[in-house]
Amino acid sequence: VRGIHCTTPKVKQRRKGHACERGEPPPRHRIACVEAVTDFTTMPNWQAIGKALAILPKIGGSFSIVGSCLILRDIGRKWQNVPLTTEVMAHITVANLFIAFWECFLSTWMAPKDSPAFMAVGNTVTCSMQGFISVIMSIILEISYTILSVLYWIMVAYSWTERKTQRLTIRFFFLGLSIIIAVGFATPLLFLQMYNFSGVYSCSIEEYPLNCDIDPDKVCERGTEGVKQWQLALTVGVLVCTFIIIVSMSLLVKNVYSQERKNDRYLSEGQKKHRELTHKTLWQAIRYFLVYFISNLPFYVHSGFDLASVSTPVDIAILYATVSPMFGVFNSFAYFRPRYLSYREKYPEKSCIHCYSKVLEIDLGCWCITSDESVPPNVNQVIEDSDLNSPLFQEESSNHQDTAV
Repeated sequence: VRGIHCTTPKVKQRRKGHACERGEPPPRHRIACVEAVTDFTTMPNWQAIGKALAILPKIGGSFSIVGSCLILRDIGRKWQNVPLTTEVMAHITVANLFIAFWECFLSTWMAPKDSPAFMAVGNTVTCSMQGFISVIMSIILEISYTILSVLYWIMVAYSWTERKTQRLTIRFFFLGLSIIIAVGFATPLLFLQMYNFSGVYSCSIEEYPLNCDIDPDKVCERGTEGVKQWQLALTVGVLVCTFIIIVSMSLLVKNVYSQERKNDRYLSEGQKKHRELTHKTLWQAIRYFLVYFISNLPFYVHSGFDLASVSTPVDIAILYATVSPMFGVFNSFAYFRPRYLSYREKYPEKSCIHCYSKVLEIDLGCWCITSDESVPPNVNQVIEDSDLNSPLFQEESSNHQDTAV
C-alpha cells in the first residue's frame, strides 16, 4: 500500500512485452523499470501500522475540532463588528472544522470495506463524499490562509481602513474567490471517479484499486485518467501558497520596522530606540507561518513520494497521520497567543492556567488561582469563588483587542 514502506518489499517484475524488457526507456510516469510494490498484508506488523494510521488522525482531528470551536465561539461573540481579517479567519476555521471531522475523525471509516484500511466500513459513495469535501475544504483553507497573510500586509503597507475593506470587489476577492476555485477544482474529480482510498487514512485523489498504477497485476477501475496531473496541480498550489505567505509576512515585518524607524527622528539625544512592535509582529508572523508549514510539511514529503510512484516510508506515513490533522490546534494557539501575552503582561502575578482561562473565557473553578504565594489565603478564596462580574475582575473582563500579526 502506498504510504507504507516495507523493509523487505515484495518486488514484481513487469509483464512480458513491457518496454523495460524490450530495452526501451520506462514510461514517463514510471521512475524505474522495476519498482517495489508494498503489500499491506505482507508486513510482519501490518496490523499495528494499520491501527495507528486509522486512530492517530481521529485523535488529532478531535483536538482540532475543539480548537476550531474555540475560535468560532470567540468570533461569534463579536460578529456584528468584526473586521475583514476576522471574517477570513472564520472561513479558515470553518474549513478546518470540516476537514477535522470528515477527513481526520472519520478517517478510514469512510473507506470501502474491500480496501486494506483498518476499520473500513464504508463504500464507494462514502469514500467519494469524504474525498470531495476534504479537497474542497483543503483548497478553501489553503487559499484563505494565504489571502489573510496578504491582507495583513496590505492593511499595514497601504493603510487600508475598515470602510475600504467593505467594498464589494475587495470582499469578493478575500472571501469568495477561494470558494469558487475550490468548487471548480473539486467538482470535475467527482465525475471522473478520482476520489478513492489514498493508502494512508482517508479518501483523496487516487486510483482504484490502490497501486494499480504501479502493479502490473492490477487493472485500474476508477481514476484512470490524469490522476498524477491533478495531484501535481494540488501540490504545486500548496507550494505556491507557502511562498506567498513567506513573502507577505516578510513584507509585513519590513513595513512595521520602517514605520518604527521613521519615528526615531522624534527621539531626544540619548533616548533609546524602541522596536517593540517590530519584535511582536516578527514573532506573530513566525507563528503564523509555522502553523501552516508544520501542518503541511508531511504533505509535501508524502506528495513527493506519491507523485514519483514510490512507497512512502512508514515513519513519514505515521508523521503525516499525526501532524496534518493538528492544524486546528496550531491555528488556535496562534490566534489566542497575542491575547494571552497581553493579559500575562498586564497581570504577571497570575498563573498560566488562570491567564488561559480568562483569554479562552473558560471557567476552571479552583484552578484559576494566582501564582503569587504571598497573597493571603482569604484573598485566594475570594478569587476562586468569583466570576467576571465581581469587582475584582472589572479590568480583566474588559475586551482584549486582537493584536495584529
